[in-house]
Amino acid sequence: MAATISKHIVLHAHAIAWGHNKLLASLAVLIVESCPEVVVTFLTSTSMLPRIMSELERLNSSHSQVIRSRLHVLDISDAILDPRLPLAGFALAHAALQKGKAVTCRSSGKTIANLPAPTLGIIDVRPVLEELADTKDPFFSAHPSPWITLPRKRRSLWSGAYMRVEQYSGGVGLPNSLPCQADQPYNATLMIMSRNHQVGSELFSVRTGDNGVRLPYRYKDAPAPPCFTTEEAKEEIRALFKRIKDEEGVVVRKNFYMLAESMGKVWDAEGPAKVDFSAFWQRYV
Repeated sequence: MAATISKHIVLHAHAIAWGHNKLLASLAVLIVESCPEVVVTFLTSTSMLPRIMSELERLNSSHSQVIRSRLHVLDISDAILDPRLPLAGFALAHAALQKGKAVTCRSSGKTIANLPAPTLGIIDVRPVLEELADTKDPFFSAHPSPWITLPRKRRSLWSGAYMRVEQYSGGVGLPNSLPCQADQPYNATLMIMSRNHQVGSELFSVRTGDNGVRLPYRYKDAPAPPCFTTEEAKEEIRALFKRIKDEEGVVVRKNFYMLAESMGKVWDAEGPAKVDFSAFWQRYV
């Protein structure tokens, strides 16, 4: 017997950034699979709709038809080229969903109507952060937009110390192999050098530019600091290829597969993502 639809979640990601939408498509499927009483509406643009639908096809499961009946992807806007612009039509579509009125996909003509009003919406994140700060417990706050700013005075009142962490959120794959800004170098170091991970190898002498060739702290007392020459880089590459064919490569590959396997289980019944999502759902939705 099918569950009665009693709750409604509306999803929307940046209309240009595919990385954001790709992850949101996975989340939509996981929500619908986990919560039989929920319907999900995914609002997007004309250009992004085919990619989202293709991703949903790739995420096909044994009961995809059941999922599709409760997961609606609607194109409500022309393609957007300026990342600073909001999704045209979002305000009207959201207002219609609040009243249970019809919203139609521009590309497919699919129409949804008479759904429950969206269950949960965060309009201003500051009250949420203030509530978290009042607990005096450390927490991370993440957002995908450089246009969201928090006054420095308010940040200092919350914690006295403020750490800014940035992430490219799926922008391009290049920084995975060539970390160049924000938290990417730190994350790369953590993955390569940490005893808990050690899932990669580092090329050091390939650094260039005024900042890249500054003497690293780890070499401040070294008798022979790196010179960052072409020949030095070539020698480092030759040495790396020799090492990865030896014991170091065995360890790195083994650790990589173990990490990948662990990541693949985060949405299992007792996985951390599943547990956290269930706790959030029970408390707020």
